[in-house]
Amino acid sequence: MRIVVISLFLSLLIQVRAKNSYYSQQFESFKQHFGKSYKSFNEESARFANFVNNLDEINKDNSSERKWKKGINQFSDMTKEEFKRKMNGYITLARDEVQVQTVQRSHNISLNNLPETVDWRESGAISEIKDQMFCAACWAFVASKCFHTQPMLTRNYMYVLS
Repeated sequence: MRIVVISLFLSLLIQVRAKNSYYSQQFESFKQHFGKSYKSFNEESARFANFVNNLDEINKDNSSERKWKKGINQFSDMTKEEFKRKMNGYITLARDEVQVQTVQRSHNISLNNLPETVDWRESGAISEIKDQMFCAACWAFVASKCFHTQPMLTRNYMYVLS
């Protein structure tokens, strides 16, 4: 009986260490990529716990049949409450000038024989994802995407307004 219990304990310990190694590697990569550092061991431990919870949620959601995927970002070490406190609310920031990007279209668009789906990122019809920061106006970012897409599709250039 003791051998079975010890064997089960060792098996569990190996699984926990392997899982912790995965989380540790992901956390180290996250810290390096986003330039994160923490003031104390306790703060880093708390941030690591938040990161593990968020990574579990990301992996769970990404294993579903949804057409979108979640990923690790600069907020992955925050609790949901911290994220809401930091990101909900309007803060005025200086605006960049409008940029014009020249983009080559890879093909002409015909209204005949339209595909079932289109990934606009692959066709270059939308600009890269923007950090909305504190504005709480995601609707404005979506609306600006419409203004990005039309000139690109018709005239091969894009105004980056957001």
